Amino acid sequence: MGPETTPGYDPHAFPPFAVTVDIVDIVVMTIIENDLRVLLIRRAVPPFLDSWALPGGFVRPDEDLNTAAARELAEETSISQEPCHLGQFVK
Repeated sequence: MGPETTPGYDPHAFPPFAVTVDIVDIVVMTIIENDLRVLLIRRAVPPFLDSWALPGGFVRPDEDLNTAAARELAEETSISQEPCHLGQFVK
Protein backbone atom coordinates (compact mmCIF):
# COMPACT_ATOMS: atom_id res chain seq x y z
CA MET A 1 0.00 0.00 0.00
CA GLY A 2 1.42 3.42 -0.96
CA PRO A 3 1.55 6.63 1.07
CA GLU A 4 -1.47 8.88 1.42
CA THR A 5 -1.84 11.53 -1.27
CA THR A 6 -3.58 14.87 -1.38
CA PRO A 7 -6.98 14.79 -3.14
CA GLY A 8 -6.70 16.32 -6.59
CA TYR A 9 -2.92 15.89 -6.71
CA ASP A 10 -1.77 15.25 -10.27
CA PRO A 11 1.92 14.26 -10.47
CA HIS A 12 1.85 14.89 -14.22
CA ALA A 13 1.21 18.60 -13.57
CA PHE A 14 4.85 18.98 -12.46
CA PRO A 15 8.14 18.68 -14.35
CA PRO A 16 9.71 15.19 -14.28
CA PHE A 17 12.20 16.08 -11.55
CA ALA A 18 11.77 16.92 -7.90
CA VAL A 19 14.05 18.93 -5.68
CA THR A 20 12.74 19.76 -2.23
CA VAL A 21 13.42 22.56 0.18
CA ASP A 22 12.80 20.97 3.55
CA ILE A 23 14.19 19.45 6.74
CA VAL A 24 17.54 21.24 7.01
CA ASP A 25 16.96 23.87 4.36
CA ILE A 26 14.44 26.08 6.16
CA VAL A 27 15.25 26.32 9.82
CA VAL A 28 14.13 29.54 11.48
CA MET A 29 15.83 30.11 14.82
CA THR A 30 15.66 32.87 17.37
CA ILE A 31 16.54 33.44 21.00
CA ILE A 32 13.74 34.40 23.39
CA GLU A 33 14.52 34.91 27.06
CA ASN A 34 17.89 33.14 26.64
CA ASP A 35 16.25 30.06 25.05
CA LEU A 36 16.97 28.95 21.50
CA ARG A 37 13.65 28.52 19.64
CA VAL A 38 13.02 26.78 16.31
CA LEU A 39 9.96 27.52 14.17
CA LEU A 40 7.76 24.50 13.41
CA ILE A 41 4.52 24.18 11.46
CA ARG A 42 1.70 21.64 11.66
CA ARG A 43 1.37 19.70 8.41
CA ALA A 44 -1.96 20.56 6.76
CA VAL A 45 -2.03 17.64 4.31
CA PRO A 46 -1.14 13.94 4.33
CA PRO A 47 1.18 12.24 4.76
CA PHE A 48 1.72 13.01 8.44
CA LEU A 49 -1.34 15.26 8.70
CA ASP A 50 -1.21 17.42 11.87
CA SER A 51 2.38 16.37 12.66
CA TRP A 52 4.98 19.00 13.53
CA ALA A 53 7.47 19.76 10.75
CA LEU A 54 9.97 22.29 9.54
CA PRO A 55 8.58 24.53 6.77
CA GLY A 56 9.52 23.41 3.28
CA GLY A 57 8.36 22.34 -0.14
CA PHE A 58 9.29 21.96 -3.77
CA VAL A 59 11.70 24.13 -5.75
CA ARG A 60 10.07 25.37 -8.95
CA PRO A 61 12.01 24.97 -12.21
CA ASP A 62 12.46 28.75 -12.52
CA GLU A 63 13.71 29.27 -8.93
CA ASP A 64 17.05 29.09 -7.23
CA LEU A 65 17.22 27.58 -3.73
CA ASN A 66 17.17 30.92 -1.90
CA THR A 67 14.09 32.10 -3.80
CA ALA A 68 12.31 28.81 -3.13
CA ALA A 69 13.20 28.91 0.57
CA ALA A 70 11.88 32.48 0.96
CA ARG A 71 8.69 31.64 -0.99
CA GLU A 72 7.99 28.48 1.02
CA LEU A 73 8.62 30.29 4.29
CA ALA A 74 6.11 32.99 3.29
CA GLU A 75 3.53 30.44 2.09
CA GLU A 76 3.70 28.25 5.17
CA THR A 77 4.23 30.80 7.92
CA SER A 78 3.10 34.20 6.54
CA ILE A 79 6.64 35.47 7.26
CA SER A 80 7.33 37.67 4.26
CA GLN A 81 10.37 39.47 5.66
CA GLU A 82 13.54 38.88 3.67
CA PRO A 83 15.62 36.26 5.55
CA CYS A 84 18.70 37.79 7.20
CA HIS A 85 20.82 34.71 6.53
CA LEU A 86 20.30 31.72 4.25
CA GLY A 87 22.80 28.90 4.26
CA GLN A 88 22.91 25.63 2.38
CA PHE A 89 23.94 22.45 4.11
CA VAL A 90 24.96 19.33 2.21
CA LYS A 91 24.98 15.92 3.77
